[in-house]
Amino acid sequence: MRGTLATGSAASEKTLEGGLKLATTWRRLHPYGDFMLGGGVINFPPPANPILAGPVPLKRDSSFLYIYGGGITYDVKRDWSAMVDYQHQYWDLGKGGRTTPLRFYPQAFSFGVVYHIPFKPYKHR
Repeated sequence: MRGTLATGSAASEKTLEGGLKLATTWRRLHPYGDFMLGGGVINFPPPANPILAGPVPLKRDSSFLYIYGGGITYDVKRDWSAMVDYQHQYWDLGKGGRTTPLRFYPQAFSFGVVYHIPFKPYKHR
């Protein structure tokens, strides 16, 4: 599962998706690919000048999402890893009565550091 929350002056976006992740290990590298389905909502702020916005300004819209992506994790040390991730989303807005659908395809490319907590096994006395 994955979710996003992005806020801004032009729009705010919330998504929640889940799906399949295929991964493998080759020495210290852990490549993976994923495909997810989910839903997303975009909220638009009210226009500064409602007369210029048209007869019905767009306030909120939602879409069923298709997401694919992948990445790789590299084990730097025993408890530390570095990672690179890419995600591509497919949005199809405008199914709420407008005649022209609005489609867009946001992408995210991110870098990260992962710390693995070294849990010790529990021993009985």
